[in-house]
Parts: sequence; structure tokens; C-alpha cells
Amino acid sequence: MTRMTTYRMPMHREGHLVTLEKVLKVVAGAGLTWRLTHFDAIPKTGSDVDTLLLEREAKRQPGGVAFTDADLRDLAAQLQQVIDCDILGYPEGEPADVKGSAALSIVAFDSGEWTVETSEGHRRRFDATSWLLEGS
Repeated sequence: MTRMTTYRMPMHREGHLVTLEKVLKVVAGAGLTWRLTHFDAIPKTGSDVDTLLLEREAKRQPGGVAFTDADLRDLAAQLQQVIDCDILGYPEGEPADVKGSAALSIVAFDSGEWTVETSEGHRRRFDATSWLLEGS
């Protein structure tokens, strides 16, 4: 299993919600295929995202629902809040079936905390300094 570096941030900072969209602003996801393996979220008013369907599909499909980086960012822009999720990023063209082989993971837990983990060879994909600024 690849050694991972872990970063954590509360979802609520200084009276503001840290959304998935804000998390993705500090992630260089170009060249990654994303897999949504667990999902529970609230869409923005007027959004056409069916979060219940996406939740079921994430559970049903082996390896989760696949997204390009652009598609994941489009989804994030339509969400008001993520309650729980597991999103794994794999370099394009590499197997995307084992959690331990992911280059990057984004986890939301119980509307309370974001956790981002990067593998040793992919730390440059996450801007830890901006992570602190984007969350506010």
C-alpha cells in the first residue's frame, strides 16, 4: 500500500461552510479519473442533480461512479453541502479498483470534517497552503 499524507479541515470554519467546490479549488485534478464510492449530499436549490440516484449508483457500481475532473467540478458546483462522501482520484490509464492505489482521496465525514489524502508521488496535486485560505 502506498504511503499517504493526510490533511484535515473542519467543514465549518469561522461561520462559513467549506464545500466540495472549495476543496477542489486546491486540488490539481487534471489527468485524474475520479471514483465516487460513497455519497450523501444536498443539492443547491434549482440544481438538476439527483443526489439520491447518485448515492444509489455509488453503492451499486463496483469501484463507484466514474467522473472526469471537469465533471466532478461541475457536480461540486451544484451541491449546497456534502454530508458524507468518499472520492478517489486515479491517474488516467491506471487501474482504478483498489483504494490503496489511489493518487488522492477526498473524504467528507458527517458534515463535520474534510480529509484529503495524497500519495507520495502526487503531493504536488494538493496545495496545502491554499487549503487553509480556501476554507475560510
